[in-house]
Amino acid sequence: MACVATDRPDPKPPTFQWDENEQQILIDGVPLDQYEGTAISDSGWNKAEFERNAWIYLQCMQNVTYAEICGEMKRMQPRWDAIGSIQGIRPRAIEFAKRLRLPLPANRRRGRRPGDGE
Repeated sequence: MACVATDRPDPKPPTFQWDENEQQILIDGVPLDQYEGTAISDSGWNKAEFERNAWIYLQCMQNVTYAEICGEMKRMQPRWDAIGSIQGIRPRAIEFAKRLRLPLPANRRRGRRPGDGE
């Protein structure tokens, strides 16, 4: 079966960032709780899962260690489903990036930031 090219380009992936106080996740510049685009529904997660995974992704992209992410997540957002171990952090960030066609987080050893010695 041959592939058929379409005239429609792939939709542009949404942008994710922190607000200036690093208190809220912004999607395309809009706070998550006010966002009305399709990124959440297209991801296949409910809003709480999406928020948790977006938060994990942003932490990984800022090179926060997995241990710090796991500990902070437990303190910060008790309403999110827990991720039982440090080993569960990176797969969530990778899955988030792949589903939304975003850059993947850097490879690193657990407990170390990229560029931290040998």
